[in-house]
Amino acid sequence: MSEFDKHMNGIKKLYYQAATAASDLNRDIVITEKIDGTNAQILIRDLMDGEVTTDEPLKVVESESVEDGSVKKLAIWAGQRTKFCTPAKDNFGFGRWVETNAAELIELLGPGRHFGEWWGQKVQRTYGLTEKRFSLFNVS
Repeated sequence: MSEFDKHMNGIKKLYYQAATAASDLNRDIVITEKIDGTNAQILIRDLMDGEVTTDEPLKVVESESVEDGSVKKLAIWAGQRTKFCTPAKDNFGFGRWVETNAAELIELLGPGRHFGEWWGQKVQRTYGLTEKRFSLFNVS
């Protein structure tokens, strides 16, 4: 398998999630204005879950479970629509922001894939902001 195929295979596993049933499409929705920024995601997962990944996380945070006192190693990645962020290509500063705020994001969001829009200063339209913001999709 070529390096390209390996890379694309990893992306398909990371980004594609099929609907589990037709009833998934029959639910309440909230419609909001489209923000003109860049698509972004935060992936948080437990490194002890046995799933293998070839992409290095931005940061690993150890957290002690309140229930049983066990220590979890939670890793966090920042992503764009088609790939993970790297220090050289961090999606308008999104990767750097996720790395800087990793512990708080892990505590607030928990494990899973969290998609949203990274927008504000020097990202597409700017909206007159002096900072950047991350707005989550589908949080209900």
